[in-house]
Amino acid sequence: MLAAAMPRAPARIQPMKYRHSRLRRSPRRHALAGYLLAALALLLTACQASVEEQAIDRQQVLETLKDYLGLLSEGYSTGDLEPMRRLAAEKEVATVAKLVGDYAAKGMRIEAQLKEITLEDLTVWSANNAYATTVEVWDLRKRDVGTDRLLSEALGRRHRVKYQLKRRPDGWQVLYRQARPLE
Repeated sequence: MLAAAMPRAPARIQPMKYRHSRLRRSPRRHALAGYLLAALALLLTACQASVEEQAIDRQQVLETLKDYLGLLSEGYSTGDLEPMRRLAAEKEVATVAKLVGDYAAKGMRIEAQLKEITLEDLTVWSANNAYATTVEVWDLRKRDVGTDRLLSEALGRRHRVKYQLKRRPDGWQVLYRQARPLE
């Protein structure tokens, strides 16, 4: 009787077993699959936005470079570099001014006509800075300042040009330009 009066230890409760293990795991798997699909969708959306932003940056930088090179060409021909200040940093304008001054001291002026520009590479970082590499084709003529006589001519000269640019509220600004002949 003593044994009957002692309370028994509770029986271990066995988890219910399903006949098919798929049924037990399917809600978790579906939830995991849903999370993965959502993450993939977000990633694709972010990549798409990034690709769109890159395309916009490429177009804006290319347009800025075309405008700048028109002003650069005009500055070499006339010696007036003031219009370049709209698109170029002070240091870049000073570099061009030195070159124009060196040619003027020799009694020459440069006529430079851009024939073609191809944007090979553009790297934008921290949303406000960029490096660009272009291949440019130029027709270059050196003329005597006094007589306007043609001193030399180089048509179809190809250059690989590296630029450093800075984004401003109204567009891109050329900080630096370095050209190397390809031929």
